[in-house]
Amino acid sequence: MRNREDRRKAIAQEAQGSRSEGGGGYAGPNYIIAEAELAKLGIRKYNVDSGDKPDEGRTHSWSFLEPHAKDPCVVGLGLYIHYRIGVNEESFLCPRFMKKEFEKLRAAWPDIKIDIPEAIKHGRCPICEKRDINVNKYKAERESMSEDDRKAWHKTNIRDLEPFNGGFTEPKPNRYIAWIVDESEGGNRLDDGVQLVEFCTGGRNNAGVHKGLMDQAVDLETNEVLDILDPSKDGWKFSFNRKGKKQSDVSYSGHKLKPRREPLDQAWLDAVPRFTDVLVFADFGQIKDAYIGTPDAPPQESRRAEPADEPRRRSRADEAADDVGDELEDAMNDSPPAEEPRRRRSRSEGDEPNPTQPARGVENNTRAGQRTAPSPTDDDSPRRRRQAEEPPKDDEPSPEAIATAERIRNRQRRREE
Repeated sequence: MRNREDRRKAIAQEAQGSRSEGGGGYAGPNYIIAEAELAKLGIRKYNVDSGDKPDEGRTHSWSFLEPHAKDPCVVGLGLYIHYRIGVNEESFLCPRFMKKEFEKLRAAWPDIKIDIPEAIKHGRCPICEKRDINVNKYKAERESMSEDDRKAWHKTNIRDLEPFNGGFTEPKPNRYIAWIVDESEGGNRLDDGVQLVEFCTGGRNNAGVHKGLMDQAVDLETNEVLDILDPSKDGWKFSFNRKGKKQSDVSYSGHKLKPRREPLDQAWLDAVPRFTDVLVFADFGQIKDAYIGTPDAPPQESRRAEPADEPRRRSRADEAADDVGDELEDAMNDSPPAEEPRRRRSRSEGDEPNPTQPARGVENNTRAGQRTAPSPTDDDSPRRRRQAEEPPKDDEPSPEAIATAERIRNRQRRREE
Protein backbone atom coordinates (compact mmCIF):
# COMPACT_ATOMS: atom_id res chain seq x y z
CA MET A 1 0.00 0.00 0.00
CA ARG A 2 1.34 3.43 -0.94
CA ASN A 3 2.15 6.25 1.42
CA ARG A 4 -0.85 8.57 1.81
CA GLU A 5 1.27 11.68 1.26
CA ASP A 6 2.52 10.28 -2.06
CA ARG A 7 -1.05 9.66 -3.18
CA ARG A 8 -2.19 13.14 -2.20
CA LYS A 9 0.78 14.71 -3.96
CA ALA A 10 0.05 12.81 -7.19
CA ILE A 11 -3.64 13.76 -7.10
CA ALA A 12 -2.81 17.43 -6.51
CA GLN A 13 -0.38 17.47 -9.46
CA GLU A 14 -2.94 15.88 -11.78
CA ALA A 15 -5.62 18.32 -10.66
CA GLN A 16 -3.35 21.30 -11.31
CA GLY A 17 -2.74 20.16 -14.87
CA SER A 18 -6.38 19.30 -15.62
CA ARG A 19 -7.72 22.82 -15.20
CA SER A 20 -6.34 24.04 -18.54
CA GLU A 21 -7.20 20.98 -20.59
CA GLY A 22 -9.53 21.15 -23.57
CA GLY A 23 -11.34 18.83 -25.93
CA GLY A 24 -12.21 15.17 -25.75
CA GLY A 25 -11.14 12.08 -27.62
CA TYR A 26 -12.20 8.83 -29.21
CA ALA A 27 -11.62 5.24 -28.17
CA GLY A 28 -9.27 3.34 -30.45
CA PRO A 29 -8.44 -0.35 -30.72
CA ASN A 30 -4.80 -0.03 -31.78
CA TYR A 31 -3.10 1.06 -28.58
CA ILE A 32 -4.67 -1.29 -25.99
CA ILE A 33 -4.18 -5.03 -26.09
CA ALA A 34 -7.12 -7.24 -27.11
CA GLU A 35 -9.67 -8.33 -24.52
CA ALA A 36 -8.45 -11.92 -24.82
CA GLU A 37 -4.98 -10.73 -23.77
CA LEU A 38 -6.49 -8.71 -20.92
CA ALA A 39 -8.28 -11.84 -19.73
CA LYS A 40 -4.94 -13.63 -19.46
CA LEU A 41 -3.93 -10.91 -16.98
CA GLY A 42 -7.17 -11.39 -15.06
CA ILE A 43 -8.45 -7.98 -16.19
CA ARG A 44 -11.66 -6.87 -17.87
CA LYS A 45 -12.21 -3.75 -19.98
CA TYR A 46 -14.85 -1.40 -18.57
CA ASN A 47 -17.13 0.27 -21.11
CA VAL A 48 -18.04 3.91 -20.42
CA ASP A 49 -21.37 4.17 -22.24
CA SER A 50 -24.71 5.98 -22.03
CA GLY A 51 -26.74 2.87 -21.17
CA ASP A 52 -29.95 1.61 -22.74
CA LYS A 53 -31.52 5.07 -22.72
CA PRO A 54 -28.87 7.43 -24.12
CA ASP A 55 -31.12 10.48 -23.78
CA GLU A 56 -31.34 9.91 -20.03
CA GLY A 57 -27.83 8.56 -19.68
CA ARG A 58 -26.17 6.11 -17.35
CA THR A 59 -24.60 6.74 -13.97
CA HIS A 60 -21.15 5.20 -13.48
CA SER A 61 -19.63 4.70 -10.02
CA TRP A 62 -16.06 3.56 -9.44
CA SER A 63 -13.48 2.96 -6.75
CA PHE A 64 -10.01 3.70 -8.12
CA LEU A 65 -7.22 1.24 -7.36
CA GLU A 66 -3.61 2.13 -6.72
CA PRO A 67 -1.33 1.42 -9.69
CA HIS A 68 1.21 -1.39 -9.64
CA ALA A 69 4.01 -0.96 -7.10
CA LYS A 70 6.51 -0.49 -9.96
CA ASP A 71 4.39 2.27 -11.55
CA PRO A 72 4.10 5.86 -10.32
CA CYS A 73 1.18 6.48 -7.98
CA VAL A 74 -1.15 8.37 -10.31
CA VAL A 75 -4.93 8.21 -10.65
CA GLY A 76 -4.57 7.52 -14.37
CA LEU A 77 -1.81 7.31 -16.96
CA GLY A 78 -2.10 10.05 -19.58
CA LEU A 79 -2.16 8.92 -23.22
CA TYR A 80 -1.20 10.99 -26.26
CA ILE A 81 -2.93 9.48 -29.28
CA HIS A 82 -2.92 10.11 -33.04
CA TYR A 83 -6.37 9.32 -34.43
CA ARG A 84 -7.63 8.34 -37.90
CA ILE A 85 -4.21 7.77 -39.41
CA GLY A 86 -3.92 6.56 -43.00
CA VAL A 87 -6.45 4.88 -45.25
CA ASN A 88 -7.50 2.51 -42.45
CA GLU A 89 -7.99 5.39 -39.96
CA GLU A 90 -5.92 3.70 -37.26
CA SER A 91 -4.98 5.11 -33.87
CA PHE A 92 -1.47 5.12 -32.38
CA LEU A 93 0.24 6.25 -29.21
CA CYS A 94 2.55 9.11 -30.18
CA PRO A 95 6.23 8.14 -29.65
CA ARG A 96 7.29 11.78 -29.18
CA PHE A 97 4.80 12.75 -26.50
CA MET A 98 4.55 9.37 -24.78
CA LYS A 99 8.33 9.41 -24.29
CA LYS A 100 7.99 12.90 -22.76
CA GLU A 101 5.22 11.60 -20.49
CA PHE A 102 7.39 8.76 -19.21
CA GLU A 103 10.30 11.15 -18.71
CA LYS A 104 8.04 13.48 -16.72
CA LEU A 105 6.95 10.59 -14.51
CA ARG A 106 10.61 9.58 -14.05
CA ALA A 107 11.41 13.07 -12.79
CA ALA A 108 8.42 13.11 -10.43
CA TRP A 109 9.06 9.60 -9.07
CA PRO A 110 12.85 9.17 -8.99
CA ASP A 111 12.66 6.22 -6.59
CA ILE A 112 10.70 4.11 -9.10
CA LYS A 113 12.42 2.58 -12.09
CA ILE A 114 10.24 3.61 -15.03
CA ASP A 115 11.39 2.03 -18.27
CA ILE A 116 10.56 3.73 -21.56
CA PRO A 117 9.19 1.11 -24.01
CA GLU A 118 11.75 0.10 -26.64
CA ALA A 119 9.52 1.10 -29.58
CA ILE A 120 9.44 4.77 -28.52
CA LYS A 121 12.92 5.27 -27.00
CA HIS A 122 14.05 7.33 -29.99
CA GLY A 123 11.09 9.73 -29.48
CA ARG A 124 10.56 10.30 -33.21
CA CYS A 125 7.04 10.41 -34.65
CA PRO A 126 6.36 10.72 -38.40
CA ILE A 127 2.95 12.31 -37.77
CA CYS A 128 4.43 15.03 -35.55
CA GLU A 129 7.23 15.62 -38.06
CA LYS A 130 4.64 16.09 -40.80
CA ARG A 131 2.78 18.50 -38.56
CA ASP A 132 5.98 20.50 -38.09
CA ILE A 133 6.28 20.86 -41.87
CA ASN A 134 2.64 21.90 -42.19
CA VAL A 135 3.02 24.55 -39.48
CA ASN A 136 5.76 26.27 -41.46
CA LYS A 137 3.76 26.13 -44.69
CA TYR A 138 0.74 27.52 -42.86
CA LYS A 139 2.77 30.44 -41.52
CA ALA A 140 4.06 31.20 -45.01
CA GLU A 141 0.68 30.93 -46.75
CA ARG A 142 -1.98 32.03 -44.26
CA GLU A 143 -1.99 35.69 -45.33
CA SER A 144 -2.97 34.65 -48.87
CA MET A 145 -5.92 32.50 -47.69
CA SER A 146 -9.46 33.49 -46.85
CA GLU A 147 -10.51 33.10 -43.22
CA ASP A 148 -12.63 30.02 -43.97
CA ASP A 149 -9.82 28.36 -45.95
CA ARG A 150 -7.30 29.20 -43.23
CA LYS A 151 -9.43 27.59 -40.51
CA ALA A 152 -10.20 24.49 -42.61
CA TRP A 153 -6.57 24.00 -43.67
CA HIS A 154 -5.29 24.49 -40.12
CA LYS A 155 -7.74 21.92 -38.75
CA THR A 156 -7.05 19.27 -41.40
CA ASN A 157 -3.28 19.64 -41.72
CA ILE A 158 -2.24 20.73 -38.22
CA ARG A 159 -4.86 20.29 -35.50
CA ASP A 160 -6.02 16.84 -36.66
CA LEU A 161 -2.40 15.62 -36.56
CA GLU A 162 -1.87 16.64 -32.93
CA PRO A 163 -1.88 13.88 -30.27
CA PHE A 164 -2.88 16.16 -27.41
CA ASN A 165 -5.52 18.48 -25.97
CA GLY A 166 -4.99 22.13 -25.26
CA GLY A 167 -2.46 24.38 -26.95
CA PHE A 168 0.90 23.35 -28.36
CA THR A 169 2.76 25.32 -25.66
CA GLU A 170 1.05 23.32 -22.90
CA PRO A 171 -0.12 19.99 -24.37
CA LYS A 172 -2.25 17.67 -22.23
CA PRO A 173 -3.16 13.99 -22.69
CA ASN A 174 -6.29 13.36 -24.74
CA ARG A 175 -7.15 10.12 -22.90
CA TYR A 176 -6.36 8.36 -19.60
CA ILE A 177 -6.36 4.76 -18.44
CA ALA A 178 -6.84 3.66 -14.83
CA TRP A 179 -7.69 0.64 -12.67
CA ILE A 180 -11.11 0.46 -11.01
CA VAL A 181 -13.68 -1.78 -9.39
CA ASP A 182 -17.28 -1.17 -10.43
CA GLU A 183 -19.45 0.42 -7.74
CA SER A 184 -22.36 1.13 -10.12
CA GLU A 185 -25.89 0.06 -9.32
CA GLY A 186 -26.30 -3.50 -10.58
CA GLY A 187 -22.54 -4.03 -10.78
CA ASN A 188 -20.96 -7.07 -9.14
CA ARG A 189 -17.54 -6.24 -7.80
CA LEU A 190 -16.78 -9.80 -6.74
CA ASP A 191 -17.46 -11.20 -10.21
CA ASP A 192 -15.98 -8.37 -12.28
CA GLY A 193 -12.93 -7.75 -10.11
CA VAL A 194 -10.23 -5.39 -11.42
CA GLN A 195 -11.15 -3.55 -14.60
CA LEU A 196 -9.21 -1.33 -17.00
CA VAL A 197 -11.07 1.84 -17.86
CA GLU A 198 -10.20 4.35 -20.57
CA PHE A 199 -11.79 7.77 -20.26
CA CYS A 200 -11.72 11.18 -21.89
CA THR A 201 -9.95 14.26 -20.60
CA GLY A 202 -12.60 16.96 -20.76
CA GLY A 203 -12.13 20.69 -21.05
CA ARG A 204 -13.64 24.12 -20.53
CA ASN A 205 -16.92 23.38 -22.30
CA ASN A 206 -17.27 19.72 -21.32
CA ALA A 207 -16.16 18.40 -17.96
CA GLY A 208 -15.35 14.95 -19.34
CA VAL A 209 -14.30 12.33 -16.81
CA HIS A 210 -10.74 13.17 -15.77
CA LYS A 211 -11.31 16.89 -15.35
CA GLY A 212 -14.57 16.26 -13.49
CA LEU A 213 -12.72 13.90 -11.18
CA MET A 214 -9.91 16.38 -10.53
CA ASP A 215 -12.38 19.21 -9.90
CA GLN A 216 -13.93 17.09 -7.15
CA ALA A 217 -10.64 15.84 -5.73
CA VAL A 218 -9.26 19.26 -4.76
CA ASP A 219 -11.10 22.01 -2.92
CA LEU A 220 -10.10 25.18 -4.78
CA GLU A 221 -10.77 27.34 -1.71
CA THR A 222 -8.89 25.33 0.93
CA ASN A 223 -6.60 23.29 -1.42
CA GLU A 224 -7.57 20.18 0.54
CA VAL A 225 -6.81 17.03 -1.48
CA LEU A 226 -9.10 14.01 -1.13
CA ASP A 227 -7.20 10.74 -1.25
CA ILE A 228 -9.30 9.01 -3.91
CA LEU A 229 -6.73 6.19 -4.17
CA ASP A 230 -7.09 5.26 -0.49
CA PRO A 231 -8.03 1.53 -0.42
CA SER A 232 -9.05 1.59 3.25
CA LYS A 233 -12.56 2.04 4.64
CA ASP A 234 -11.92 5.79 4.59
CA GLY A 235 -11.68 5.83 0.79
CA TRP A 236 -13.91 7.45 -1.81
CA LYS A 237 -16.26 6.43 -4.61
CA PHE A 238 -16.44 8.54 -7.77
CA SER A 239 -19.64 8.82 -9.81
CA PHE A 240 -20.83 10.73 -12.90
CA ASN A 241 -23.51 10.55 -15.57
CA ARG A 242 -22.84 10.07 -19.27
CA LYS A 243 -25.56 10.68 -21.82
CA GLY A 244 -25.78 11.00 -25.59
CA LYS A 245 -25.58 8.50 -28.41
CA LYS A 246 -23.40 10.19 -31.04
CA GLN A 247 -19.90 11.33 -30.14
CA SER A 248 -20.79 14.93 -30.93
CA ASP A 249 -23.76 14.79 -28.52
CA VAL A 250 -22.07 13.07 -25.55
CA SER A 251 -21.96 15.01 -22.31
CA TYR A 252 -20.82 14.29 -18.74
CA SER A 253 -22.39 15.71 -15.60
CA GLY A 254 -23.05 15.09 -11.92
CA HIS A 255 -19.44 14.35 -10.93
CA LYS A 256 -19.33 13.44 -7.24
CA LEU A 257 -17.01 11.95 -4.66
CA LYS A 258 -18.61 10.31 -1.65
CA PRO A 259 -17.20 8.16 1.19
CA ARG A 260 -16.91 4.43 0.51
CA ARG A 261 -16.83 3.35 4.17
CA GLU A 262 -15.45 -0.12 3.44
CA PRO A 263 -11.98 -1.35 2.48
CA LEU A 264 -11.14 -2.74 -0.94
CA ASP A 265 -10.17 -6.38 -1.26
CA GLN A 266 -6.40 -6.83 -1.09
CA ALA A 267 -6.69 -9.42 -3.88
CA TRP A 268 -7.83 -6.64 -6.22
CA LEU A 269 -4.83 -4.48 -5.33
CA ASP A 270 -2.49 -7.44 -5.92
CA ALA A 271 -4.07 -8.17 -9.32
CA VAL A 272 -3.30 -4.77 -10.86
CA PRO A 273 -0.75 -5.12 -13.72
CA ARG A 274 1.63 -2.45 -14.97
CA PHE A 275 0.34 0.17 -17.38
CA THR A 276 2.81 -0.91 -20.06
CA ASP A 277 1.47 -4.48 -19.87
CA VAL A 278 -1.80 -3.40 -21.47
CA LEU A 279 -0.59 -0.77 -23.97
CA VAL A 280 0.62 -1.26 -27.54
CA PHE A 281 3.48 1.00 -28.66
CA ALA A 282 3.96 1.11 -32.42
CA ASP A 283 7.43 2.05 -33.63
CA PHE A 284 8.37 4.76 -36.12
CA GLY A 285 8.23 2.44 -39.14
CA GLN A 286 4.81 1.01 -38.31
CA ILE A 287 3.29 4.45 -37.90
CA LYS A 288 4.98 5.72 -41.05
CA ASP A 289 3.65 2.79 -43.10
CA ALA A 290 0.12 3.40 -41.85
CA TYR A 291 0.38 7.14 -42.48
CA ILE A 292 1.72 7.13 -46.03
CA GLY A 293 -0.46 4.19 -47.11
CA THR A 294 0.32 0.95 -48.92
CA PRO A 295 0.71 0.05 -52.62
CA ASP A 296 -2.92 -1.15 -52.58
CA ALA A 297 -4.27 2.21 -51.45
CA PRO A 298 -3.48 5.84 -52.38
CA PRO A 299 -1.33 7.66 -49.82
CA GLN A 300 -2.99 10.24 -47.64
CA GLU A 301 -0.99 13.03 -49.23
CA SER A 302 -2.81 12.53 -52.54
CA ARG A 303 -6.13 13.41 -50.91
CA ARG A 304 -4.95 16.60 -49.22
CA ALA A 305 -6.68 19.78 -50.37
CA GLU A 306 -4.69 22.85 -51.30
CA PRO A 307 -5.29 25.79 -48.96
CA ALA A 308 -6.50 28.20 -51.64
CA ASP A 309 -9.71 27.97 -53.69
CA GLU A 310 -8.36 29.03 -57.08
CA PRO A 311 -5.42 27.47 -58.97
CA ARG A 312 -2.41 29.74 -58.71
CA ARG A 313 1.19 29.96 -59.72
CA ARG A 314 3.51 28.02 -57.42
CA SER A 315 5.03 30.45 -54.96
CA ARG A 316 8.39 30.50 -53.25
CA ALA A 317 6.70 29.10 -50.15
CA ASP A 318 5.41 26.14 -52.20
CA GLU A 319 8.92 25.35 -53.44
CA ALA A 320 10.35 25.81 -49.94
CA ALA A 321 7.74 23.53 -48.38
CA ASP A 322 8.44 20.91 -51.06
CA ASP A 323 12.18 21.09 -50.34
CA VAL A 324 11.61 20.65 -46.61
CA GLY A 325 9.11 17.91 -47.36
CA ASP A 326 11.82 16.03 -49.26
CA GLU A 327 14.10 16.37 -46.24
CA LEU A 328 11.30 14.96 -44.10
CA GLU A 329 10.77 12.08 -46.53
CA ASP A 330 14.49 11.27 -46.38
CA ALA A 331 14.37 11.38 -42.55
CA MET A 332 11.23 9.21 -42.43
CA ASN A 333 12.78 6.62 -44.69
CA ASP A 334 15.71 6.33 -42.29
CA SER A 335 14.11 4.22 -39.56
CA PRO A 336 15.44 4.89 -36.05
CA PRO A 337 17.96 2.18 -35.09
CA ALA A 338 17.78 0.13 -31.91
CA GLU A 339 21.51 0.22 -31.20
CA GLU A 340 24.03 1.33 -33.82
CA PRO A 341 22.92 4.47 -35.74
CA ARG A 342 22.89 4.21 -39.53
CA ARG A 343 24.13 7.41 -41.16
CA ARG A 344 22.05 8.90 -43.94
CA ARG A 345 23.82 9.40 -47.24
CA SER A 346 24.48 13.07 -47.98
CA ARG A 347 25.79 14.89 -51.03
CA SER A 348 29.37 14.76 -49.85
CA GLU A 349 29.61 11.26 -48.43
CA GLY A 350 29.07 7.66 -49.51
CA ASP A 351 30.40 4.16 -49.16
CA GLU A 352 33.10 4.82 -51.78
CA PRO A 353 34.35 7.95 -53.57
CA ASN A 354 32.37 8.64 -56.75
CA PRO A 355 34.56 10.14 -59.49
CA THR A 356 31.51 11.51 -61.31
CA GLN A 357 30.43 13.65 -58.36
CA PRO A 358 31.78 17.22 -58.04
CA ALA A 359 34.32 17.94 -55.33
CA ARG A 360 33.18 19.64 -52.14
CA GLY A 361 34.42 23.01 -53.29
CA VAL A 362 32.58 22.71 -56.59
CA GLU A 363 29.37 21.75 -54.80
CA ASN A 364 29.70 24.76 -52.49
CA ASN A 365 30.12 27.04 -55.48
CA THR A 366 27.03 25.52 -56.99
CA ARG A 367 24.99 26.35 -53.93
CA ALA A 368 26.43 29.85 -53.94
CA GLY A 369 24.92 30.53 -57.37
CA GLN A 370 26.81 28.55 -60.04
CA ARG A 371 24.14 25.85 -60.37
CA THR A 372 24.85 22.68 -62.33
CA ALA A 373 22.64 19.72 -63.19
CA PRO A 374 23.10 16.71 -60.88
CA SER A 375 25.00 13.70 -62.12
CA PRO A 376 22.92 10.63 -63.10
CA THR A 377 24.87 8.66 -60.47
CA ASP A 378 23.87 10.99 -57.62
CA ASP A 379 21.55 9.82 -54.85
CA ASP A 380 18.15 9.46 -56.53
CA SER A 381 16.12 11.41 -53.96
CA PRO A 382 12.83 13.11 -54.91
CA ARG A 383 14.48 16.51 -54.66
CA ARG A 384 17.28 15.54 -57.07
CA ARG A 385 14.80 14.03 -59.53
CA ARG A 386 12.82 17.27 -59.57
CA GLN A 387 15.96 19.32 -60.14
CA ALA A 388 16.85 17.11 -63.09
CA GLU A 389 13.39 17.48 -64.62
CA GLU A 390 12.87 21.21 -64.05
CA PRO A 391 15.08 24.24 -64.72
CA PRO A 392 16.87 25.54 -61.63
CA LYS A 393 14.99 28.30 -59.81
CA ASP A 394 16.63 31.41 -58.42
CA ASP A 395 14.33 31.55 -55.38
CA GLU A 396 15.82 30.19 -52.17
CA PRO A 397 13.76 28.34 -49.52
CA SER A 398 12.04 30.52 -46.95
CA PRO A 399 13.69 30.96 -43.53
CA GLU A 400 10.96 28.80 -41.95
CA ALA A 401 11.64 25.95 -44.35
CA ILE A 402 15.39 26.22 -43.83
CA ALA A 403 14.90 26.15 -40.05
CA THR A 404 12.74 23.05 -40.27
CA ALA A 405 15.23 21.28 -42.50
CA GLU A 406 17.99 22.16 -40.06
CA ARG A 407 15.98 20.67 -37.18
CA ILE A 408 15.66 17.45 -39.14
CA ARG A 409 19.40 17.36 -39.80
CA ASN A 410 20.09 18.08 -36.12
CA ARG A 411 17.93 15.12 -35.15
CA GLN A 412 20.04 12.99 -37.49
CA ARG A 413 23.27 14.27 -35.93
CA ARG A 414 22.02 13.57 -32.41
CA ARG A 415 21.14 10.02 -33.39
CA GLU A 416 24.60 9.49 -34.84
CA GLU A 417 26.35 10.60 -31.63
